[in-house]
Amino acid sequence: MHVIYDIGSNNGDDLKYYLLKADKVVAVEANPMLCQKISAAFSREIETGRLVVENCAITDKQSGVVDFYINIKYHFLSSLIAPGQQNKDKWQAISIEAMPISQLIRKHGEPYYIKIDIEGYDEAILSALAEMGIKPPYISAESHTLGVFTVLAEKLGYKSFKLVDGDSVSKLYSKRRIFSPIEANIAEYSFPFHSAGPFGDDIDGPWLSKDSLLRILALQGLGWKDIHATTMSKPQHIRSLQYWLYINQYFFAMVFAKFKHLLRRTLPQIPNKAKREGLILGFVFLICAQVFDVHRGQQTPAKGQLCRPYFYTLESHLT
Repeated sequence: MHVIYDIGSNNGDDLKYYLLKADKVVAVEANPMLCQKISAAFSREIETGRLVVENCAITDKQSGVVDFYINIKYHFLSSLIAPGQQNKDKWQAISIEAMPISQLIRKHGEPYYIKIDIEGYDEAILSALAEMGIKPPYISAESHTLGVFTVLAEKLGYKSFKLVDGDSVSKLYSKRRIFSPIEANIAEYSFPFHSAGPFGDDIDGPWLSKDSLLRILALQGLGWKDIHATTMSKPQHIRSLQYWLYINQYFFAMVFAKFKHLLRRTLPQIPNKAKREGLILGFVFLICAQVFDVHRGQQTPAKGQLCRPYFYTLESHLT
């Protein structure tokens, strides 16, 4: 039986996808109000036992009652880590039961995939898994620090990696055809904004070696990105052109979507031939400028910072 652990489930944006992929999903969320929201949205799955909601704070070792800090404006920033004094008025402290990750896994079974997104506590949970000798076939954690990658690669010994850019999930992974082993068919699925996105082979691109992913992290930087690791696939080493295509995949997906919109909807409504041609040439220039920037030796991030002014100028004609 495949069990997926969604540690830091937030409002349950990922649960529908996980239920397509596993026999049982364990949603762990410390915010009681978000747990109520999940329970209301997935009452049928809870009744059948396919979804379990654990309202607790997951820790590396600590049990008992702990303080959990809820961000009043942005609930997805809530954390076990106490906020600084200057921002204290933006947070609400509550008392919540803590459960060590070891206890959670003993309770619900061997993991097939673990998603960890608990705002600054990810590295501690990964280290606890390493101490326990638990190495699931698939795992992911948010990479605000390089320590997350270090634990995955060195302590847990993973050799194959992928990277998911949180900011582009809803754009890159819209209307995807996802195979569901549970339903034994292919379902069309769009990942919502703020969701963790796909895992495993549902993520675009090859599984990368440790050195290859480290180079990509050096080019892109850390932040709102999830590092995925697996024991199920062999890693590949990618070459220079592949690096460039990999880190710019969001940029080209955005350009393609806008260009398609331009051809289908905007151009037929523009009677002025010169303006139509200008918009098309603008998109061509956008791509050429991106390529030229790379050939000058600059390390261009995935969103194409050099071309942003051109892109937004063109975008204003399409909205």
